[in-house]
This record gives sequence, C-alpha cells and structure tokens, in this order.
Amino acid sequence: MRYIKSITQQKLSFLLAIYIGLFMNGAVFYRRFGSYAHDFTVWK
Repeated sequence: MRYIKSITQQKLSFLLAIYIGLFMNGAVFYRRFGSYAHDFTVWK
C-alpha cells in the first residue's frame, strides 16, 4: 500500500513539474513571438 502511494506521489510531482515547465516556456515563447509578430506588423 505504501509502495503504490509513493508511486502516485512521484507521478503527481512529475506531472506538476511538467505543467510548471510548460507554463514557464509558454510565457517565454509568448513574449518572443509576441514581439516578433509586432515587428512583422510594423514591417508590413
């Protein structure tokens, strides 16, 4: 029982780390592509 519980906790922490990483990368990409889109609109 403890073994199963520890595995579920590891999976939850792993998924949480993935979600946090995706959120941070998403914010960075949004800033970069947002500035690129702004430059392209100004260039056009």
